Amino acid sequence: MPTKSQFELAGWAQFPTDKFATYHPQKGTQWHRILFEQTYKDKRMPISTEQAKQAWLQNMKHEKLVKVLMNIPGQGEDYPAGGKASQIIVTSPIMCSIVKKLSGNDVFNGVW
Repeated sequence: MPTKSQFELAGWAQFPTDKFATYHPQKGTQWHRILFEQTYKDKRMPISTEQAKQAWLQNMKHEKLVKVLMNIPGQGEDYPAGGKASQIIVTSPIMCSIVKKLSGNDVFNGVW
């Protein structure tokens, strides 16, 4: 898991992160706190962003961090909104393992 300084909040999968994060191939991801707060205004508990990050870490103690990389063109494509799955933006490298690759119409059923 990342440390508190290695990630920013990205809410949940219902709202796309491009509303509050800018992706640069050379610079990495830039997270915009004000745009994040505007996106989630009146949609999340009234606690500070720092409190929310600490709560995320506390709740994720025994969970797995999953990153889905789409293997299809994404430029200009609209992906359907997700549900209430928690999202973060990792801001510095963390150790991880590739545990599953899917192809075609495969369905992810878990690997644990």
